[in-house]
Amino acid sequence: MPHDPNQTEEELLKNQFFKEWQSTSELLYYTVICVSVVTLPALIFMFILLRKYKKSNYYHFLCSIMAGNFVLLATIFSNVLSDRNVAFFTGILPGVVVCKLSAFLVNTSSFFVHWAWVSMYVQRFLHVFFPLRAHRAGVKSKDIILVLFAFSVISQLWSPILITEISLGADESSGTYCAEDPKIFGESTLKYLIFFECFMTFFLPFVLTVVVDFSVLIMRNPCTQKKAFTVISADEIVHQDEKSPLKIVHKSKIMFDMRRRKETIRRCLLLATVTLLLNLPNYSLQLIDEFYHFRETPDFNVRRKFVRADAIVYIIYLLQFPTVPLYMYCLKTDFDRSKSKRNSSARRSTTHSFV
Repeated sequence: MPHDPNQTEEELLKNQFFKEWQSTSELLYYTVICVSVVTLPALIFMFILLRKYKKSNYYHFLCSIMAGNFVLLATIFSNVLSDRNVAFFTGILPGVVVCKLSAFLVNTSSFFVHWAWVSMYVQRFLHVFFPLRAHRAGVKSKDIILVLFAFSVISQLWSPILITEISLGADESSGTYCAEDPKIFGESTLKYLIFFECFMTFFLPFVLTVVVDFSVLIMRNPCTQKKAFTVISADEIVHQDEKSPLKIVHKSKIMFDMRRRKETIRRCLLLATVTLLLNLPNYSLQLIDEFYHFRETPDFNVRRKFVRADAIVYIIYLLQFPTVPLYMYCLKTDFDRSKSKRNSSARRSTTHSFV
């Protein structure tokens, strides 16, 4: 289509920017739709499958993580539908209310999910290294999750206050987006607030997750030392006094448990690393934009590049959601394999415990 000769170069760049913004919005719209249609039913399906593993130490954490991801993705999904003026959204809530509500739900669920992973891994660390103390302490997953949920809600109460609807052009007809209002606290204070928010929501929990997992993988379990109790195979016991405080376990069972633990930890590390890599570009770009304001710069060439980059990193960010039900299914397979192995070992040999 030929350009209007009466248009100035700035007007031409502005029109090109809005066209590119519309095309990237179209791409993100269909990407969110596809990811949501696949992932949301998969999360519900995994909720149903994991119900029979309620006795697992990780059951409540896994369910809460899936619930957090469900709320997060469902909020994004409903948000893109409302942007397209779907019939059941039209006229119900003003755009500014949708911005505040969706920002609060997204931030709260993100904060909760990231720290729920940390809490689950810390609990596993305690059970691996200090099983007797953890058992005596009676650590309850439900209580930890409730405290974490309350803290997540309280920590994100700033979102409805600062987040508002901002127009791309002179009015809303040019398009809008949700962002923090710099008029409330000022741009300088807002920058550090957003930096602290990203650090607490994303960077710190994932660093802690990787550190805790590596510690379980490479450190020696103090409970296998002589100060606690000794776990040895039946093949190694010769003329032991029956009154000795021994727990007799088949050697294959010990090797199987050690191998299964390492496989599970490696899988957790892999998931944490993948999630980190999928979140990192989006969080990093948003932080950079807070300090350099690429989204609102007068240079439309820079704004066009930012819109492209923002679309790419957001698509990468969305790819993390399908990995959650896939990971849960892998854990379910581990639970089934472990249960099958225990049953077969019980049939092959008799285990005695002396106190």
